[in-house]
Amino acid sequence: MTCSKQLEERPSVAIFGYDQPLVDDLTSRFQLRKPNADGLDTVIHALSRQDECQQVVLDIATGVGKTWLLAALLEYAAASGVKNLLVVLPGKTVRTKTIANFTRGASGFIEGAEIEKSVITPQNFDQHSATIRDKDVVKLFLMNVHHLVQQDTNDYVKPDSTTAKNLRTARPQEMLGKSLLSHLTAADDLLVVLDESHRYGGSAATWSAALSLLKPAARVGLTATPAEDDHVIFEYTLHDAIAEKFVKTPVVAHRKGGYRDGEALGQLKDAKKILERKASAYRDYEVEHPDVPRINPIMLVTCQDTEHADEIANILRGGDMFPGSGQVLVVHSNAISEAVEEQLALVQEPDSPVRAIVQVSMLNEGWNVHNVAVLVPIRALESDTLTEQMIGRGLRLPYGKYTGDEWIDSLDILSHKSIYEALRKNGLSGHERAISEVPTIPEKPPVPTTAGATNGSSEVSEDEVFWLTPGTVDQAAAIDPTLGTVAALGGGVRAIESLVENETEVEVEVPRESVRLSDGKQFAFPLTTFETTPNRLELVNLNDDWHKTVAASVGSDFTEQIDRETIVVTDKYGAVRLEATTQVELFEEVVTAKDAQNSLELNLRKLAALKNGQSGDVNRRYLVQFVKRFASMVGGDWTGKRIAVAVMRLKAAVNQASDEAARQMQEKPRIHELMLPKRGDYELAIGRTIESQHAVTDITKFKPRQNYDGWQRSLYSASQFDSFSAEILVAQMLDRSDQIVWWMRLEQGDGAKIEYGAGRSYYPDFVALDRDGVHWIIEGKDVRGRNDETVKAKRAAAERVLRMMEAEPGWQKSRWGYLIAYEDDVKMAQSWTNLRQMSDPRVMLE
Repeated sequence: MTCSKQLEERPSVAIFGYDQPLVDDLTSRFQLRKPNADGLDTVIHALSRQDECQQVVLDIATGVGKTWLLAALLEYAAASGVKNLLVVLPGKTVRTKTIANFTRGASGFIEGAEIEKSVITPQNFDQHSATIRDKDVVKLFLMNVHHLVQQDTNDYVKPDSTTAKNLRTARPQEMLGKSLLSHLTAADDLLVVLDESHRYGGSAATWSAALSLLKPAARVGLTATPAEDDHVIFEYTLHDAIAEKFVKTPVVAHRKGGYRDGEALGQLKDAKKILERKASAYRDYEVEHPDVPRINPIMLVTCQDTEHADEIANILRGGDMFPGSGQVLVVHSNAISEAVEEQLALVQEPDSPVRAIVQVSMLNEGWNVHNVAVLVPIRALESDTLTEQMIGRGLRLPYGKYTGDEWIDSLDILSHKSIYEALRKNGLSGHERAISEVPTIPEKPPVPTTAGATNGSSEVSEDEVFWLTPGTVDQAAAIDPTLGTVAALGGGVRAIESLVENETEVEVEVPRESVRLSDGKQFAFPLTTFETTPNRLELVNLNDDWHKTVAASVGSDFTEQIDRETIVVTDKYGAVRLEATTQVELFEEVVTAKDAQNSLELNLRKLAALKNGQSGDVNRRYLVQFVKRFASMVGGDWTGKRIAVAVMRLKAAVNQASDEAARQMQEKPRIHELMLPKRGDYELAIGRTIESQHAVTDITKFKPRQNYDGWQRSLYSASQFDSFSAEILVAQMLDRSDQIVWWMRLEQGDGAKIEYGAGRSYYPDFVALDRDGVHWIIEGKDVRGRNDETVKAKRAAAERVLRMMEAEPGWQKSRWGYLIAYEDDVKMAQSWTNLRQMSDPRVMLE
């Protein structure tokens, strides 16, 4: 799909250039998974090479994290000078989620961006008219596609009607001086990103036409189900994502005997019991890993129509299912409201009461949460695509990675059919393996060849998942369409009789212990980061040897060809065909060197590599001389064909030189004020306790990550530690020393880091203030760290920070010191004063 023809006054150039250091920086800042990092690099490369707008599509599996890729792409565009960013979204629910993704402080905000973007929506744009007109502000427009298709007819429309609300974007606004759509159309740097882009293709003629009228500078589609005619430049399939453990493994859960009576009720009861089993697994994992957030698994039920959904919701709310207030949320066209959308937006929060969502076709795409653990497709889905989309709603990993517990790492899909006999007869049973052992590509379990004889087993296990192989997709699909989709994705099957006969109840809530922050003023910690300054191509740096090499590839004596063909009669009726005989070559007319140079210059001015960035102005001023030098190296006569070859060779060489320059970068440290403490009073995770530090008299009594209290000088009433001799002993020294005013155990969530290179950072263990007014940054280390090069680099970085602070006015009024407390020094010192003397500390000069 191509974008519409550009307005005549707009230059036909790429929207931005390619900047390898910036791509690497964004990959690190947004913590992109490898497929998203590869997708980001691919789309930036593609857009930086476009002289004309053509929609490119990234086909990335649901659950892998397209939203983070989107955020990184928008940040790249903003960093490259693009001020108008438009994300087109498929529905209101998705728009609400996306607004939260880009609103600081909102639940779901994506960390990593440094450039402020003003979020503009169809609901608030009239309040931001000054912002929209400001050419220096980056605007992020988040709009549903129906806001883009309206055309103002000047007819009367009843205020507050749906039509009036949709027309707001098409009708001129007094404060803006034009319509919002007119502003977007006039913007010469408009980047359009289409979420679920397959929905806006040629088959959706109205939507496709409306998007073309915007005349964007660049257009990118994100989807997991691309259309046949999409220009897909990057693909990462759901099968790949499952095999590489970026998402859960889908499992079809079934009863061997099926459901004879009350099929829907039986499915729902079994789904609830599976959900309870999963909730128990979640609670166990959170007790063992107190740093992870609390997550409540939920079930998602898909129904045939709104009446059916209301009926199912009533079943779930009754009896012993989910009778509690707000536990069942209904989402369909007749039930949607602002209150429902608000509950839907908060369904991942620990205090959300929702345990079951009943929906009809509203959450098939774009709605992404990490706590859907069970799917109940009571409605028969019409296609494999719809089935895969529905499965995608539950594939996100609740804790961001595989845990080793199959009840957490799997998505259970309730089957209403009795598929046991069919599985056994087709030889699809018995390949057992833990979910954590799902093979990575290209390994696959062996394809069964004999019915009922896979791996020597003819019975479906009731305790473990067994796996469907790539060779069984057609057989599985013949049994059940959902089973076929799961087989294609590398999923499995679980028999649930033994589980549902032994119900597992969710743990009863127990009170949580609290940690209190002592009263006191905040202090500014010297947060240190590296800023990378990308190296830009400057034409003046390309010497004569470079020009000679490129000029030698141009060639000479190009000709135009005339093909001669003979007419041959093929039958008695006079049918003929043309047969090529000879080709006559004619030398082209020679053009002047001035015309050739003008043509070269005109084509090079379109290159993003020369137009964008800090070197753009210099390159434009030097371009005439650059072309003259190149043309002189080529020499000889110029023809139209030779000019075309020269343009192609020169553009390729300049692009390559630009990429080589971009790979070189300068790193410069910066110091920022990080106000600590950030955390106030807080509760520990369920099951976590607090013990007295006074009981830790030797290493045998120490428990890693246990919270200990009993401190006199700590800013927090309790803290946890990773090691005995390098951490808790240091804490006890600080707490008992009359030279210390206060100390604080630094947690990674505090964000107090020191970078010792771009993308390389570490987190010290303590900050302490002594009575001489020195703030100490303290790092506890194993004795083996004395000769470790990384530890040396960290120390050097900390010392450099202290020197920088001595020269910066904002830090000269404070004094900071740094020391590494090695285990053997800690054991021998036995006091803070001795440890400071033994550790070769560094302190800012007064």
